[in-house]
Amino acid sequence: MRDHRPQPANDFFNNTRFKDLQEKAIILSKLSHVLEDALPTGCENHCRVANYRQGSLVIEVSSSVWATRINYERLTLLSVFRKHGLPGLSNLEVKINPDLARSFVGEKPAVYKSEKQAKRELSAAAASALEMVAETASPKLKKRLESLAALANRK
Repeated sequence: MRDHRPQPANDFFNNTRFKDLQEKAIILSKLSHVLEDALPTGCENHCRVANYRQGSLVIEVSSSVWATRINYERLTLLSVFRKHGLPGLSNLEVKINPDLARSFVGEKPAVYKSEKQAKRELSAAAASALEMVAETASPKLKKRLESLAALANRK
């Protein structure tokens, strides 16, 4: 029969599975700090240590751009991690996790800072150039070029 009496909280925290999980989380947190220190300023919000298993360190990045940057820094990062407590590190694996970019709560990227984009206007010179090209174009393309040129005439 099972014992359904309440158990002390210390028993739960001293459980070997929970304790192993807690120790691994602490190790990954320390490795994340090492990664932040090793990377240039501004990278810390786009990269994090995801796992360490069997001599392989898994780093999650927010996009392929950051994956490329980490791959350029691969040898430097390997030596930094080996100096900071992972002498058996043999491989650095980079994985793209788009959720990492979505979870970033800081400032919006420069591309998205202005909610309203600048209104684009077509100059009269550009419109006349489009009309000249339209004269020799196929009927389908001619129609499209003329509609573009008409945008400049609306002002």
